[in-house]
Amino acid sequence: MDAPELFDAYPDLANIPVSIKEMEDNVHGGYSPLRNDITINIKYLNNLKGVRVSLIHEVQHAIQEIEGFAKGASPFYFRTTPDGKIDINPYVRKNLQRREKLIFDSLTPELQKQFRSLKRKESSLSTEEFSKLLENSLSDDDKRRYSEWREAQNKLAGLNSNNPITLEDDYDFYSHTAGELEAFNTETRLNWGEKRRRNTPLNESEFFGECVDKPQEYRLVMDRAGRAYRQAESYNQQAIDANNLSPEGRRQLEDVQKQYQGSSEWMKAPNGKKTNLTELQWLQVRTPNFKAWVGDWENDPEHASKVVDENGEPLVVYHGTSHGGFSTFKVSGSTNQTRDT
Repeated sequence: MDAPELFDAYPDLANIPVSIKEMEDNVHGGYSPLRNDITINIKYLNNLKGVRVSLIHEVQHAIQEIEGFAKGASPFYFRTTPDGKIDINPYVRKNLQRREKLIFDSLTPELQKQFRSLKRKESSLSTEEFSKLLENSLSDDDKRRYSEWREAQNKLAGLNSNNPITLEDDYDFYSHTAGELEAFNTETRLNWGEKRRRNTPLNESEFFGECVDKPQEYRLVMDRAGRAYRQAESYNQQAIDANNLSPEGRRQLEDVQKQYQGSSEWMKAPNGKKTNLTELQWLQVRTPNFKAWVGDWENDPEHASKVVDENGEPLVVYHGTSHGGFSTFKVSGSTNQTRDT
């Protein structure tokens, strides 16, 4: 694997052995944290492009291990899943709408007009005629964007309550783990040009490829013991537990709740739109302790963290660790303070 910039950033990756072995059907490869090695399924060697994608996917899992990020999983972890089906249509709809908007907003007014015109002509032409029209009307990059835009619209049109997208089997749950989705996102960006990668934040490229129908509300985080937590619920419940928050941290959360609950600002972002945060996250980011850590993002955003979402609120990011059970960070340097977050 020729990737000097990657090996400069992560020298240990250059020493990870890669073996070619026979694996289960539909398994393209795997990374073992215990052995610190990567395996590629021999059955797929005739597809070199697929091997490259699989290798990048597994390398991302190795980086997760080095960094302590939320790790990947296997369908084997989810042989026992909740009874019944979980309907995630509303969340997938939101992701697809976001994807459609991201594409259309990135176009010039002239291209927006052209895309609308092409869409109107699409149904009246044969597939061959429309392909020729696209070939003569758009550049390769714009053809790709048109295809992605229409794909999002077609998927939205196909969503209905009679045939919902559901979570119900081991692969569904495996493919919703944060570590796997990060690796899928890496695959998506691998096929993009350098300019598009640089101009598209990671949280936006999630609305393309494998991630678009795997909503954040139902993502799972695997801890180092192999236990799965629902990202939007279980971690929050742990955080609010009295054993994980100091009396001062709990008091600050309660103060924010008393100030806003029942008002028109409750669960709203500063721009007046509905927040992307859970209730606990919404409270946390408004506490004095949080603002002492990242800056006063509400009143002085210029001097606060720039890691914010489209509403201007702090963006939720995840970093895993093998040493769980803490709720404070120690500030290195000349001081010896800790802060509740």
